[in-house]
Amino acid sequence: QPTLFDFNEYSLDYYDYTDAAWYLGPRDGTDRSLVGPYVDFNGLNDYIVTATTPVLVEGRFVGIAGVDLSVDKVERRLVSVRRALADDDFRGEVTIVNDVDRIVASTSAQHIAGSLLRAADVGRHPIPGVSWSIAVVG
Repeated sequence: QPTLFDFNEYSLDYYDYTDAAWYLGPRDGTDRSLVGPYVDFNGLNDYIVTATTPVLVEGRFVGIAGVDLSVDKVERRLVSVRRALADDDFRGEVTIVNDVDRIVASTSAQHIAGSLLRAADVGRHPIPGVSWSIAVVG
């Protein structure tokens, strides 16, 4: 069912998306923005990641295009991708971490989405085009 937002700036339930990190990044020049994981209390009430990119018309910012990704679905996809990897660099459990080492998704029950990755000596592999990385633990 579609979520209805209140865009009346004088309302108590006003939803100002222009202050959201997923909007600010693309507006300020980031080509690809990934925000999360977080609980989306204003919409899905689920643990999500928001991916956005700027929409430009004749080089001028006019808005964003984006999608909310369920962390559960990201983790399911990560597990299937992990099974397909035969590279020695990816032996062990795999986690996706954001730019502040918060776990976005993981193939390990010991590394739960939303928690901080505390292992300093894990193998890290930057994800091109974004500030996140894949960390191999264990």
